[in-house]
Amino acid sequence: MKILITGAAKRIGRMISEHLASKGHQVAIHYNGSKADAEELLESLGRTAHTVIQADLSNLSQTETLLNRLNESWGHPDVIINNASTYYRRGMSNFTSEELLEDYTINFFSPLTLMREFKTLCKKGSIINFIDKRVNAVEPEAGPYALAKKSLRDATLACSQEWQPEIRVNAIAPGPVLLPGESYDDALHSDLLVKILEKIDQLLTSKESGSISIIE
Repeated sequence: MKILITGAAKRIGRMISEHLASKGHQVAIHYNGSKADAEELLESLGRTAHTVIQADLSNLSQTETLLNRLNESWGHPDVIINNASTYYRRGMSNFTSEELLEDYTINFFSPLTLMREFKTLCKKGSIINFIDKRVNAVEPEAGPYALAKKSLRDATLACSQEWQPEIRVNAIAPGPVLLPGESYDDALHSDLLVKILEKIDQLLTSKESGSISIIE
């Protein structure tokens, strides 16, 4: 399969890229500012089958053209994994309008836009959204981030209902996986990383759609 992974150059995105490439999939490594990391990852995976693509997902115009640009240079993906995310711990009264928009653009507007563009361009395939186990709880300290991830959960369910069976839409909702400064080689929660990869493998081969998988 051809798989686009957003935020793929570092941390969990890199781990997913390496895992899927090892399974024989072709990977499109999306990055924003981590060009050197993306190019190094591409070199390690092999330039023949895989590719890199840059886009600032805080800019919806760039998000809208991402799949068309990828299609022109590499072909359209069979799968999108919406992994890119930002997390700022802001309460329900200490964020600015700009910060609210930032949280929602990266964590909801951009993945939803990519989902729509995938439906329009690719017609069939699979979408896997990364959300957060907070979608099943109320945590005021997580502020707009948590609300944006809950919106992405709802979009996952709505798109699954409207687009199946041609396009399957599922979500993975992990708890904290990599702590600041950790690599996945020595992660405290390495068991969660294994569970995430196992779930991705399952979703790629099953007909499941509309599932929200809490990983903790």
